Amino acid sequence: TVADDQWQDLMMDQTGILVGKSMADSFGWSVGDRVPISSSIFQQQDGSRTWDVKLAATFEGSGNNADEMQAFMHYDYFNESRSFGRDTIGWVVTQIDDPERADDIASAIDMRFANSPTETKSSTEAGFAAGFAAQIGNIALMVQMVLGCVFFTLLLITGNTMAQAVRERTSELAVLKTIGFSDRRVLWMVLAESIAVALIGGAIGLGLGFVFMQGAAAALSQFLPGLALPPGAVITGLLLALALGIVTGLLPAWQAGRLKVIDALARG
Repeated sequence: TVADDQWQDLMMDQTGILVGKSMADSFGWSVGDRVPISSSIFQQQDGSRTWDVKLAATFEGSGNNADEMQAFMHYDYFNESRSFGRDTIGWVVTQIDDPERADDIASAIDMRFANSPTETKSSTEAGFAAGFAAQIGNIALMVQMVLGCVFFTLLLITGNTMAQAVRERTSELAVLKTIGFSDRRVLWMVLAESIAVALIGGAIGLGLGFVFMQGAAAALSQFLPGLALPPGAVITGLLLALALGIVTGLLPAWQAGRLKVIDALARG
């Protein structure tokens, strides 16, 4: 959203620019400031690569996915002064009424300009961001590989911890059975302990992840706008913690349930 008075000033001043609030705050800019904008690609006819512009308006995004690390300037002001590439553009943003038809509309646009000097490559905003990220590498695959290694390591560590806990408390488990605890009840107690440990650890990890995500979102807002920890990811994390607790606790719980009182007391 843009304030009406700022929008009017922007439209009346060809040297005015529209800047995202996050970008303005990061540079300490205020509405009315004159700032230099430099380009590593384009240059003016006098050889300068810097345009003197006025910050006429700022905008705020309407959602978490809005990118406020952007700046927009008048095309005519830029086009008249640049030394090459006049009357050309690099990309166009198209707003459509039905997001479900995004792929069909993108194909129609590309077919319209196919085999012309100005062929286009249309995609959704998410697709554009994914393509940009793909230039760095298959980030999704790398993240999945790291998470797979972490989850496997957690299985080993948690499973070993629970097995060791059962071995160290053999005498205590034998006493519980002696005073009337059934094999099934002992089994469920050990399994519940494993699940509780996994869920507590998962909750702590998700809490730390939320704090880290807040800092990462602020630091990487220019490259990854809308970076956040959605509720779905929290639920998935808790379900994985539950699965981890069950898988790592089944064997120790089964061993505890089958434990013979005489053998356990003899070991103790």
